[in-house]
Amino acid sequence: LQRFTADFRDLTSWVTEMKALINADELANDVAGAEALLDRHQEHKGEIDAHEDSFRTTDEAGQALLSTGHYASEEVKEKLGILAQEKESLLELWEVRRQQYEQCMDLQLFYRDTEQVDNWMSKQEAFLLNEDLGDSLDSVEALLKKHEDFEKSLSAQEEKITDPSNLQGKVQKHQAFEAELAANQSRIDALQKSGQELLDRKHYASAEVNARMEEVSEQWKKLLEATDLKGIKLREANQQQQFNRNVEDIELWLYEVEGLLASDDYGKDLTSVQNLQKKHALLEADVAAHQDRIDGITIQGRQFQEAGHFDADNIQKKQEALVVRYEALRDPMTARKQKLSDSLRLQQLFRDVEDEETWIREKEPIASSTNRGNVMQHCDVRSWFLTRR
Repeated sequence: LQRFTADFRDLTSWVTEMKALINADELANDVAGAEALLDRHQEHKGEIDAHEDSFRTTDEAGQALLSTGHYASEEVKEKLGILAQEKESLLELWEVRRQQYEQCMDLQLFYRDTEQVDNWMSKQEAFLLNEDLGDSLDSVEALLKKHEDFEKSLSAQEEKITDPSNLQGKVQKHQAFEAELAANQSRIDALQKSGQELLDRKHYASAEVNARMEEVSEQWKKLLEATDLKGIKLREANQQQQFNRNVEDIELWLYEVEGLLASDDYGKDLTSVQNLQKKHALLEADVAAHQDRIDGITIQGRQFQEAGHFDADNIQKKQEALVVRYEALRDPMTARKQKLSDSLRLQQLFRDVEDEETWIREKEPIASSTNRGNVMQHCDVRSWFLTRR
C-alpha cells in the first residue's frame, strides 16, 4: 500500500507539473515561433507516453490490492479513479493545446502569406507610380518628379506629365506588368481559400483572419483598378502622341504654305508669271487635298471628347487652332491668285508693247527710204501699220 500511495503521489504531482508546463507557453507571433511551439508540444507528448508504463504499473498495483480485499480498498479505489481522471485530463489538455498550436501555425502561415502578398502588391503599386503619367504631352519638366506614396500619387497622377519620347517603352512595360498581375491572381485566390478554410474551422482568430482577408481583397481590388486606369491613360497618351504628330506635320505644312502665300514675287516677265501661276494652281490643289486630313483631325478630336480622354480639352484647343489656321489660307490664296492674274495681264501688255516696238524698229528703215523702187513696199507697210493700229 505504501508503495502504491507513493507512486500515486509521484504521478499526480508529475501530472500537475506537466499541465502547468503545457499551459505555460504563449501562442506564437510568427511562423518560426509556431513551429517551435509544435516541436516542444510534441516533446511533451513524448514525455507523457514515456510515463505510460508508470501509470499502468500503478494501476495494476492498485487492482492487486483491491483483488486481495485490502483493508484500504476504498482509499485505493478512490486513488485509482483520481489517477485515471488526471491522466485523461492531461491527455485532453495536450490535445486542446495541440489544436491551438496547429491553429496558431495556420494563422501565422496565413499572416506570412498575406504579408508577402502585401509587400508584392506594394512593389506593384510603386511600379505604377514610378512611371509618371498625366494630362499633357507638351512639357517634360515634370518628368523628373517622383511620387512619395501610392495614395498621394493616385490623386496627383492626373497632373503629371508623360514623356512622349519613351511612351512606347512605358506601354510595353505596363503590358508586362498586367501579365504579371494576371499570373499572380492564383496567388490571391489561394490566400483567400486558406483564409476561408480557417473561418470554416471556427479558428480562434476568425475575426482577425476575416479582417486580413478583406484588407487583402480591397488592396488587390485597388491595385487592379489602378492598373486599369494607368493602362487606359497610357493608351490614351499613345493615341494623343499620334494625334500630336499628325498635327505637327500639318503645322509644318501650313508654315510652308503661309510662307508661299506671303511672297511678294508676282513674276518679272510673262514666263515667270505663268510659272508662278502653275505653282499656285498646284498649291491650291494641295490645300484642297489637305481638307481630308483636317477633317480627320477634327473627327479624332471629337472622338477624344466623346471617349472622355484625360487631356480632351487641350486636344480640342489644338484641333480648333489648326482648323482656324487652315481656314485662314483661303483669303490670302484668293488674293495671290488675283494678283498673279493682274501680273499676267500686265506682263502680257509689256510683251505686246515690246513686240510693237520691235516691229516699228524693223519697219522704220523702209518707211524712211527715198528709193522709188521701194514706194510700193512703203505703201504696203503704211497700210499694214494702219491696220495694226
